Amino acid sequence: MKKYPFLLLLLLAALLFNCEKLSLSSKKFKAKEFPITLGSYWEYARIDSVNLVVDTVRVTVIEENATYGDEEGLWKIEWKTRQGAFLKLQYVQITKDTVLFRNPKSTTSRDYLSTASAYIFPLEVGDSWNWSDWTGTYTVEDDEVESDSYGKDYGEGFFVSRYSRPQAGQAIYESIVLVEGIGIVWRSLDDTFMRISTSHEIYRLIDYHIE
Repeated sequence: MKKYPFLLLLLLAALLFNCEKLSLSSKKFKAKEFPITLGSYWEYARIDSVNLVVDTVRVTVIEENATYGDEEGLWKIEWKTRQGAFLKLQYVQITKDTVLFRNPKSTTSRDYLSTASAYIFPLEVGDSWNWSDWTGTYTVEDDEVESDSYGKDYGEGFFVSRYSRPQAGQAIYESIVLVEGIGIVWRSLDDTFMRISTSHEIYRLIDYHIE
């Protein structure tokens, strides 16, 4: 009879230990922790192993409260090579729980934005969402990724994968590592057509500045 209180204490201790482990691993990345401020920039080493491109790309926030078409309250970002060659413009739109990267489009009748990437916050392991056929399905796979495995050490990050089929025969496979307070520190983008890779880009963060 004297054994039962001792066994009960062991059982309670095991339950408390497991609960503590679960609570420590339950991390969340909130939208407000995704940095996007005027003057901030992120510099990436880019390699496209299919098209044999090796260069450095700087992504800079050049305007706040920007407008495009009917859209307002946007952040305008510019992509350039380190040598200053212009690559593209994008717009970032942030709502309460969503961060959208959007590409400017124009027709003879209007200007509009198409969504290139959509992240729904807070990020939490196991979360999955589908924004559209073009952007595809996103899955948060890990929240304890060591960023130094993908380049410099920026601390632990979230690993998010994406798969989409924007048109017949085309498939896009993307993986990114996001770190709170910094943003995207690593990105792999594989674009295929009829199962043949048309581009395979790796972006690795080498420098950044948050205003």
